[in-house]
Amino acid sequence: YGLLPPGFSAEHFGPNDAFYWDDFWAVAGLRDIAFSAGILNKKKDKQIFLNEYKLFWKDIIRSLEFCEKKFHNKIIPSSPYRRIDPSVIGSIVSLYPLRLFHPKDQRMTETLRVIRKQWMENFAFFHRIIHSGYNVYLTCHIAQCYLFRKSF
Repeated sequence: YGLLPPGFSAEHFGPNDAFYWDDFWAVAGLRDIAFSAGILNKKKDKQIFLNEYKLFWKDIIRSLEFCEKKFHNKIIPSSPYRRIDPSVIGSIVSLYPLRLFHPKDQRMTETLRVIRKQWMENFAFFHRIIHSGYNVYLTCHIAQCYLFRKSF
């Protein structure tokens, strides 16, 4: 509840669903619009977007807490309506580049751990959905997350 409606999102996630990927990009956009409004000294606009950001972020966190109970794990799935599968790779966008979570947040730690354990082979992300095989850009995205985490 409170998340964006189902859509096709990124094709490497598989079938249509309510993906956290979309929610993360949207909530980061609200956060960044509020920041930009502040820079432009648009105080009223800043407050409007900041309030929307806070409400949306609260809904996302509530949904993630539901998933934590459902899976008995802090991993961030790709959708609250799916099992843990390789599409979980989309959830790491919340760390890098969007920086919605602290790099050492337990959700990020667990999500990256599961990705490494279950879907990486020979130090590369092996993708069985759509882009089948070793996936360079998703492997690079994982590496960017680890580099970002190391800087803290």
